[in-house]
Amino acid sequence: MFYSNADGLKVYSAPSSASKVIGVLSLHEKVTRAKVDHGYAYVESAETGLKGWANNAQLLWRLPATSGAVPAREGAPAQPAGGEPQAPAPPETTETTTVTEPPTTTSTVPTAPSDSGTPSPSILDSY
Repeated sequence: MFYSNADGLKVYSAPSSASKVIGVLSLHEKVTRAKVDHGYAYVESAETGLKGWANNAQLLWRLPATSGAVPAREGAPAQPAGGEPQAPAPPETTETTTVTEPPTTTSTVPTAPSDSGTPSPSILDSY
């Protein structure tokens, strides 16, 4: 299964952009890809039954996670009429979250060796 990556993706009668356009695919329309020839994939739309050659570079093997589009599952309820997806209902209870800042810490780094005759510890010396 693959998905159209462009709204209005052209479907051709042969694997060439010079051939006749026989239809178009909508954005994220589910298709089955049978074979690939010279950069064109022979596809069949699961929604409309349209069969033909589409630009293989414009097919996705999975839907992007950020698009919000999820392929329909079998037996899932149909989307309500009107075309616009409905937003999920807000939660019935609200919780308040308090964010506290972590305590700040300061470190001191010696700038000069001490007068005691022993060298300052080095951050590069692991012992």
